[in-house]
Amino acid sequence: MKKIALLGMMGLSILFGCSKKDSNQAATGSWYTSSNESSSSTSSSSQTESNEEVTGNNSIYDIVLEKLRNDTSDTPATHYAYYDIDGNGQDELFSGRYWESTGTVEFAALYYDNNGVADYLAQSYVASSGGYREAANIYTDGTIITAKWTSTGTKMEDTQYQLRADNSGIDTIKSATVPIGRDVELSDYFDIKGKKEFDFSILDWQPLASEQTS
Repeated sequence: MKKIALLGMMGLSILFGCSKKDSNQAATGSWYTSSNESSSSTSSSSQTESNEEVTGNNSIYDIVLEKLRNDTSDTPATHYAYYDIDGNGQDELFSGRYWESTGTVEFAALYYDNNGVADYLAQSYVASSGGYREAANIYTDGTIITAKWTSTGTKMEDTQYQLRADNSGIDTIKSATVPIGRDVELSDYFDIKGKKEFDFSILDWQPLASEQTS
C-alpha cells in the first residue's frame, strides 16, 4: 500500500517536481474560475447537452498555452500534453517542465474542461523559500487528491476531487488533515480502493517554445 509519506519524499513526478511556482500554472488570469469549489454532483439536461457540444475540443486550452508560453518567471513550464484521464472523450491539459539533471519532463500543473472553459485543478510546487509545497495524486478514473504542506510541518491539508463525466466541473469529495509519517497511508483517509494511479510516462510531451506565435 502506498504510504502518505511519498507525498513528501522520493521526488516522484506524480507528486511534486521540486520546481518554483509558475505564476501561470497557479491559474491566475481570465481562464481561472472558482467553480472547483462546487460540491454539487448533478447538472441539468440542458447543461449536459451544452457540454456534449464541446467534448473533444482542445482549443479551450489555447489561452492557457498562450499564458504559459509568455511566462517570464524563473522556472516556466517548457512542455505540455493532452490526455483524457477519465476516458469521457475530453482531454485534460498537463503542463510540465524539463529537468536537465534527469533528462525528463516533470508534471507541473493540471487543467480541465469546466463547461467549455479551461480551469486549473492541481499543481506540483515547491516554494523557493518558506518551505511551502503542493502535490497531487492523479487516478485513471478522474479522481485527484491534492496535498498542501510545509517542509517543517507535521500535517498536510489534503482534498479529494472528482472530474465530472459531463465536463460540468468537479466535485469536492472529501477534505482531511493528514499527519506526515512513514506509517500513515492515504487509504486511511480517502477511498482509493481499486483506483489506479495515472502513469505519466504515457504522456506525449510537446515543447511549448516550438509553437510560439510571431
